[in-house]
Amino acid sequence: MFFRRKKDAAADQEAVDGQSVNGRAKAKAAEASGRSAAAAVSTAETAHLVGPGCVRLQGRLPVWTPVDGTPLKLHPRHLRRLLCYGNVDLTTATLRLFWKRGIQVVFLSPHGDRMLGKLQPGGRFPNLQRLQHLTANDAAARLRFAREVVDAKLVGCLDEARYFQQQGRGDSAGVLMRQLRAVQDRLAKAVSVDAVRGHEGAAAARWFPFLGSLLPPEWRIDRRVAHPPTDRTNALLSLGYSLAYHRCETLLAAADLDPRVGFLHDIHPGRSSLACDLMEPLRATLVDRLVIRMVSRRELSQDDFTPHGPSWRLTPGALKRYLAAFEEAFEAPRRGGTLKAETIERIEAWSRRFRETESADGEAK
Repeated sequence: MFFRRKKDAAADQEAVDGQSVNGRAKAKAAEASGRSAAAAVSTAETAHLVGPGCVRLQGRLPVWTPVDGTPLKLHPRHLRRLLCYGNVDLTTATLRLFWKRGIQVVFLSPHGDRMLGKLQPGGRFPNLQRLQHLTANDAAARLRFAREVVDAKLVGCLDEARYFQQQGRGDSAGVLMRQLRAVQDRLAKAVSVDAVRGHEGAAAARWFPFLGSLLPPEWRIDRRVAHPPTDRTNALLSLGYSLAYHRCETLLAAADLDPRVGFLHDIHPGRSSLACDLMEPLRATLVDRLVIRMVSRRELSQDDFTPHGPSWRLTPGALKRYLAAFEEAFEAPRRGGTLKAETIERIEAWSRRFRETESADGEAK
């Protein structure tokens, strides 16, 4: 089975620091030049800052000045959370303001795959994890969330089937889409989380033969084999799903949610069940399409694998290509946004719904 080895905090910090002394010098230059540059104004609850760059106070407002790009004014009245990727410097005055306002600051590795640290002031907002747990313990609410997770996954599968049909590939796309829509209809009537899981499994049983039909003959599969993946294609899928899982886990932790407590997936020791929920819509749209593309374009070959027990592993060079392609696909513009942005928007929507469980007097309903 493929799992990406976790880097320790020192390695992640090295990656951030490795952006070079020149990057820091440029950040200081950007800070100085940004004082007179016209800045856009953000009123979003969550701001994503990709370094190198610096956040400093200009008047009463913090301003983000990247080395490359337009300065951005951050309105503290609306801002709840600041996510900093890579080398992002914050002045002492800015940190003091964020602390006073109860704004969370999260430091991430350059690609956002690991959280390096978090500034968590005493919040003016409800404890999201507590509200998340209350929602998960409400049977009706949990069922709604579980249905929505699977429906989002089915929408992704339908989008992919339509995409390949338009490309003139996948002769059975029309049949698959009718089958998936029928599953959607049954899903809407599900009365338990177990029933929801059953519909998700039925959809997967129809999806994977279709996926296999899109692959060159030597790569074809007719079902998902995961523990362990006994062929090269399933090994690529397992690796991609693991990468997506860890991205989701990091984004959830950065948003101050508890990755362990999910809705579709039960709590299980050592598993981030909410990350499993969050990654479901990414399976077809991110990982499956990536695998289809890379093997169809011969970006990977059968010789790029070595046996590992009953499973297979990519060679170091092939693994680097796969990781780079995954990052590119996760952040590539698509349908007016990116899959990463869609995932973050889903987290923010969940957070808003968790906060809605708090009544006007601050007590949980």
